[in-house]
Amino acid sequence: MKKSLSMILAFVMVIAVIPCSAMADGDTVISIAGLGYQDDNHTGMVVKPEINFVSGAEPAGYKYQWYVQYENSTEYILPWETGASITINSQLPRGWYLNFEATPLDSEGNAIGGSVKSNHYISISPLKGRTDYPSITSEQSAAYHDTPSEYTFEVDGVKFILLDRLYNGEYYVMMEESVGKRQFDTSGAEGKQFRAVEKDTTTSNTTNIAYWLNNDFLAGNYIPDSVKSHIQEEAWTFEGDGAWGEDSRTLKVGLLSFSEYLAYFGRFGLWLSAYDSANPTSWEGWWLRTLNNNAKVYASFKNGGTNSGSGIMGKLNRVNANDANYHIRPTFHLDANFFEDVKVENPGAKLIELIPNYDEDEPTVISITAGPGYQSDVNHNGMVVTPKINFVSGAKPAGYKYQWYAQNNQSPYDEHILPWETGASITLHAQIPSGWWLNFEATPIDSSGNPIGDSVKSNHYISTYP
Repeated sequence: MKKSLSMILAFVMVIAVIPCSAMADGDTVISIAGLGYQDDNHTGMVVKPEINFVSGAEPAGYKYQWYVQYENSTEYILPWETGASITINSQLPRGWYLNFEATPLDSEGNAIGGSVKSNHYISISPLKGRTDYPSITSEQSAAYHDTPSEYTFEVDGVKFILLDRLYNGEYYVMMEESVGKRQFDTSGAEGKQFRAVEKDTTTSNTTNIAYWLNNDFLAGNYIPDSVKSHIQEEAWTFEGDGAWGEDSRTLKVGLLSFSEYLAYFGRFGLWLSAYDSANPTSWEGWWLRTLNNNAKVYASFKNGGTNSGSGIMGKLNRVNANDANYHIRPTFHLDANFFEDVKVENPGAKLIELIPNYDEDEPTVISITAGPGYQSDVNHNGMVVTPKINFVSGAKPAGYKYQWYAQNNQSPYDEHILPWETGASITLHAQIPSGWWLNFEATPIDSSGNPIGDSVKSNHYISTYP
């Protein structure tokens, strides 16, 4: 998947040798030693990767490039970060990875070997992994008994929950209700990884819930065809066997993981209408996809269980894989065009802003006053930039949604989103290089956070270090 939160358990040493371009015989070969993952706050830390010469002609130097990536989502280039080191700062958001690429050069600056990238070089201020049970109190259990309506929507009467909007534009979605009870794996009580195929083979793993979700479920009438056509394949990490994210399989449909359960707890309801059936006092619950290292699978309990406290709904516990008393709440990723292409019903307040032209009555019109623009011989590092937004006509907005971009002032003048910069102002810093432009975008919204007019972008608002 692109996106859910990365839970890291331990420091891991990573050696990456990933050729990014084809190499002819005799070309220079290099490798990069990574720092791996560390469970601390890296803000202010200078990261300088160790590049190792392996074989071929010894390089006179290197060409460098840094990237940023959130979990399995789209990787974004940091086009101005082309040095041998980088200083991590608060502008780079919590839980993101820095990726580093190096290309060996001769004395004239020509490439003499393939580029090498060290993926997930370091996790920026990462979230710690969890091995304990989430602390859900009886008060929280009652508060999240039902699904909050803000992020729900329906298609042909089937209700879904938006868990996250990912940085590649996709939407991570969960079904609100159960699609029935089923064993996680019918082959035995021992815990099983979430696999539609056997490990290291292409043989179908027909006893596993992953196979059922990506075959019987998709072929059935559980969700409308208009939704199915927008489901994207994703790499679903296992988070099991004591090594979180140790492996993954590319599939269309999955289940929540342990870490995702903690991350999205406030968006889904713990109670299923199916609980009101035959045995309302049973200890049934619904499956996650995470395998515990004692060979059982995690599930959300309805009425508690071991280490969870009787009667506290939503605690996580470990269950035999062949237990048939647990429900299925499928999850999947919808492409970025879903809300443009599919008519949804009863969208929650937070969903309306994602639906183009949802309310076209008297759209609000705004403008943005031109910024400081270009200034010669002025160092803007540390300067706080707050654009002036002007209300022009229509319904007066209660507020605005903001987004910042950076654009190269030289050909090809490419613009890059700064996905974590969504505030009314920005503090210029050394991570944005000399001569780059900051572009600013604002969208008028009502008191519920819904857009009431078109977004307006002020290009070339300021040159960051002219």
